[in-house]
Amino acid sequence: MKKSKVVKINVGGEIIMSTRDILTRIRSSKLASMINGNCEDISAFDCDGNIFLNYNPILFYHLLEQLRTLEDENFPIFYPPKSRLLVIPFRQMFQELGFRIASLSNDDIITLNVGGEIFVTRCQTLSQVPYSKLAIV
Repeated sequence: MKKSKVVKINVGGEIIMSTRDILTRIRSSKLASMINGNCEDISAFDCDGNIFLNYNPILFYHLLEQLRTLEDENFPIFYPPKSRLLVIPFRQMFQELGFRIASLSNDDIITLNVGGEIFVTRCQTLSQVPYSKLAIV
């Protein structure tokens, strides 16, 4: 039997559909392994037989959009959501699904909008106070 090109996944109770090609773009990921039918990597199915992932659907959509627009599959770079509340759960989901989040170097330049005023600085400036909220940008 030929595998369907369109795949349904139940993410946190919401059915999300995408193509098999998009969901398996990073072949080494656990997500690709699940989509390709490796049952050892699948922890649960819903009552309709869809793979069930216990994540916030908003986080999964963020991942899915990055997979859709990924330019170079050999050097994938993913970014967490802009909302600080979603960064930690996104990183956890990413780690569990076998992906890697891009990290910034001290020399990378950051642009901040503070009350409508634009500031441009290097990451090393923001990380001078190690456990401040700006240090985890």
